Amino acid sequence: MLGLLKRLVDTACALLLGVIAALAFFQVVARYILGFSTPWSEELLRLLFVWLALLGAARTVHMRVDMLEQAAGPLIRRGLVLLQALVAVGLLVLLIWHGLTLIELTAYDRYTALPVSVQWLYWAIVVAGGLWLLFLITETAAKLRGDA
Repeated sequence: MLGLLKRLVDTACALLLGVIAALAFFQVVARYILGFSTPWSEELLRLLFVWLALLGAARTVHMRVDMLEQAAGPLIRRGLVLLQALVAVGLLVLLIWHGLTLIELTAYDRYTALPVSVQWLYWAIVVAGGLWLLFLITETAAKLRGDA
Protein backbone atom coordinates (compact mmCIF):
# COMPACT_ATOMS: atom_id res chain seq x y z
CA MET A 1 0.00 0.00 0.00
CA LEU A 2 2.81 2.41 0.89
CA GLY A 3 4.61 1.57 -2.35
CA LEU A 4 1.47 2.49 -4.28
CA LEU A 5 1.24 5.81 -2.45
CA LYS A 6 4.89 6.56 -3.23
CA ARG A 7 4.31 5.73 -6.89
CA LEU A 8 1.22 7.97 -6.89
CA VAL A 9 3.22 10.89 -5.47
CA ASP A 10 5.98 10.27 -8.03
CA THR A 11 3.40 10.23 -10.84
CA ALA A 12 1.82 13.45 -9.54
CA CYS A 13 5.27 15.10 -9.50
CA ALA A 14 5.94 13.97 -13.07
CA LEU A 15 2.57 15.28 -14.23
CA LEU A 16 3.10 18.58 -12.42
CA LEU A 17 6.51 18.97 -14.05
CA GLY A 18 4.98 18.32 -17.49
CA VAL A 19 2.18 20.82 -16.93
CA ILE A 20 4.64 23.41 -15.61
CA ALA A 21 6.88 23.00 -18.67
CA ALA A 22 3.93 23.23 -21.08
CA LEU A 23 2.46 26.24 -19.30
CA ALA A 24 5.80 28.05 -19.22
CA PHE A 25 6.27 27.34 -22.94
CA PHE A 26 2.75 28.67 -23.60
CA GLN A 27 3.49 31.79 -21.57
CA VAL A 28 6.69 32.53 -23.53
CA VAL A 29 4.97 31.96 -26.89
CA ALA A 30 2.00 34.10 -25.88
CA ARG A 31 4.17 36.98 -24.68
CA TYR A 32 6.99 37.08 -27.23
CA ILE A 33 5.43 35.65 -30.38
CA LEU A 34 1.72 36.41 -30.12
CA GLY A 35 2.19 39.66 -28.21
CA PHE A 36 -0.25 39.24 -25.33
CA SER A 37 0.18 38.61 -21.65
CA THR A 38 -1.49 35.86 -19.63
CA PRO A 39 -1.33 36.88 -15.95
CA TRP A 40 -3.32 33.83 -14.86
CA SER A 41 -0.62 31.52 -16.20
CA GLU A 42 2.06 33.15 -14.04
CA GLU A 43 -0.04 32.66 -10.91
CA LEU A 44 -0.86 29.08 -11.88
CA LEU A 45 2.83 28.36 -12.55
CA ARG A 46 3.77 29.62 -9.11
CA LEU A 47 1.06 27.53 -7.45
CA LEU A 48 1.98 24.35 -9.35
CA PHE A 49 5.69 24.86 -8.71
CA VAL A 50 5.11 25.07 -4.95
CA TRP A 51 3.12 21.82 -5.09
CA LEU A 52 5.87 20.16 -7.14
CA ALA A 53 8.66 21.30 -4.80
CA LEU A 54 6.89 20.19 -1.64
CA LEU A 55 5.66 16.84 -2.98
CA GLY A 56 9.14 16.19 -4.34
CA ALA A 57 10.65 17.03 -0.96
CA ALA A 58 8.36 14.50 0.69
CA ARG A 59 9.70 11.77 -1.59
CA THR A 60 13.44 12.42 -1.51
CA VAL A 61 16.14 10.83 0.59
CA HIS A 62 17.46 13.77 2.57
CA MET A 63 21.13 14.44 3.11
CA ARG A 64 22.49 13.90 6.57
CA VAL A 65 25.80 13.43 8.28
CA ASP A 66 25.83 9.86 9.54
CA MET A 67 29.49 9.53 10.49
CA LEU A 68 28.66 9.29 14.21
CA GLU A 69 25.82 6.87 13.49
CA GLN A 70 28.08 4.57 11.47
CA ALA A 71 30.83 4.63 14.11
CA ALA A 72 28.47 3.79 16.98
CA GLY A 73 27.47 0.37 18.14
CA PRO A 74 24.04 -1.11 17.31
CA LEU A 75 22.29 0.18 20.44
CA ILE A 76 23.65 3.73 20.11
CA ARG A 77 22.91 3.67 16.36
CA ARG A 78 19.26 2.81 17.03
CA GLY A 79 19.07 5.63 19.57
CA LEU A 80 20.54 8.13 17.11
CA VAL A 81 18.16 7.01 14.35
CA LEU A 82 15.24 7.39 16.74
CA LEU A 83 16.46 10.81 17.94
CA GLN A 84 16.84 12.06 14.35
CA ALA A 85 13.36 10.81 13.51
CA LEU A 86 11.82 12.45 16.59
CA VAL A 87 13.38 15.81 15.72
CA ALA A 88 12.18 15.52 12.13
CA VAL A 89 8.68 14.50 13.24
CA GLY A 90 8.54 17.49 15.58
CA LEU A 91 9.56 19.87 12.80
CA LEU A 92 7.08 18.34 10.35
CA VAL A 93 4.24 18.58 12.87
CA LEU A 94 5.16 22.24 13.41
CA LEU A 95 5.19 22.79 9.63
CA ILE A 96 1.76 21.17 9.24
CA TRP A 97 0.36 23.10 12.21
CA HIS A 98 1.44 26.45 10.77
CA GLY A 99 0.27 25.39 7.31
CA LEU A 100 -3.22 24.83 8.73
CA THR A 101 -3.06 28.26 10.36
CA LEU A 102 -2.16 29.83 7.00
CA ILE A 103 -5.02 27.99 5.31
CA GLU A 104 -7.42 29.46 7.84
CA LEU A 105 -5.96 32.96 7.40
CA THR A 106 -6.17 32.88 3.59
CA ALA A 107 -9.50 31.07 3.22
CA TYR A 108 -11.21 34.10 1.68
CA ASP A 109 -8.26 35.51 -0.27
CA ARG A 110 -8.19 35.04 -4.02
CA TYR A 111 -5.42 35.30 -6.59
CA THR A 112 -5.59 38.41 -8.72
CA ALA A 113 -6.01 36.76 -12.12
CA LEU A 114 -6.69 33.14 -11.19
CA PRO A 115 -10.18 32.36 -9.82
CA VAL A 116 -8.76 30.19 -7.03
CA SER A 117 -8.34 30.70 -3.31
CA VAL A 118 -4.83 31.42 -2.03
CA GLN A 119 -5.35 28.68 0.54
CA TRP A 120 -4.49 26.09 -2.15
CA LEU A 121 -0.90 27.27 -1.91
CA TYR A 122 -0.83 26.40 1.78
CA TRP A 123 -2.65 23.11 1.31
CA ALA A 124 0.54 21.99 -0.40
CA ILE A 125 2.37 22.42 2.92
CA VAL A 126 -0.19 20.35 4.79
CA VAL A 127 -0.53 17.56 2.22
CA ALA A 128 3.18 17.24 1.49
CA GLY A 129 4.03 17.54 5.18
CA GLY A 130 1.60 14.75 6.02
CA LEU A 131 3.02 12.52 3.30
CA TRP A 132 6.57 13.34 4.38
CA LEU A 133 5.64 12.46 7.97
CA LEU A 134 4.13 9.13 6.88
CA PHE A 135 7.16 8.23 4.76
CA LEU A 136 9.56 9.26 7.54
CA ILE A 137 7.80 7.15 10.17
CA THR A 138 7.65 4.05 7.97
CA GLU A 139 11.30 4.40 6.87
CA THR A 140 12.45 4.91 10.46
CA ALA A 141 10.47 1.86 11.60
CA ALA A 142 12.10 -0.17 8.83
CA LYS A 143 15.56 1.06 9.91
CA LEU A 144 14.90 0.19 13.53
CA ARG A 145 13.74 -3.32 12.52
CA GLY A 146 16.86 -3.68 10.40
CA ASP A 147 14.98 -3.87 7.06
CA ALA A 148 16.74 -0.85 5.58
